[in-house]
Amino acid sequence: MTGRPVEPPAPDPKMVRAARVHLTGRYAKGVQVLLWETYERPMPDVDAIEAVIKAAEDGTAIGPDLAAALVLAQAVRLDADRREFRLLNAARDAGLEAEAIATVLDLPGAHAAREHIDHLVRRASRPVAAVSEGPPLRSGSTGPDEDRRSRRRGQRAQHAAHNGQARGGEGQGRDGAASAAETTREGSSKEEVPRGAVDDRRP
Repeated sequence: MTGRPVEPPAPDPKMVRAARVHLTGRYAKGVQVLLWETYERPMPDVDAIEAVIKAAEDGTAIGPDLAAALVLAQAVRLDADRREFRLLNAARDAGLEAEAIATVLDLPGAHAAREHIDHLVRRASRPVAAVSEGPPLRSGSTGPDEDRRSRRRGQRAQHAAHNGQARGGEGQGRDGAASAAETTREGSSKEEVPRGAVDDRRP
């Protein structure tokens, strides 16, 4: 035993997303409901946790609510660690040495400060469930961005087919339809670029 407090590992992003879905469905109110239904943006993690705490105090929280809130608490802690890591990097870039950091953080010495920084480096490298990235949180939904892209591709296809028919003849109409299909495929390949991994520099 080292005497250090036990810290749970960083939560699995899939578990974090599932917790957000569950708690948003249970506790979202007002504009949070609108954001969820329109953009699939869940309620903020801290708001969800506070909602569960209040429900627990009122005796209305259920077991899955409490479990989901505990998962989100770990996500919030990871977010704070990642932000502190960025801040410490900025402090060191500005010339703040480990001894000074130890003094500010009330650590025993420079060695302890370096250990703390190493810990944050490991935490900052963990994958996170960013709200603005990844697949739609609700299964079976394409989301508003994909809906807009689909509408634009459909409009381009209709326009191309109409132009082909306007130039005259059934053959040209078929050419226009073929051109429309090609336009649709090109639009899909250009617009549906998979999103990259989470940027570790962001909190």
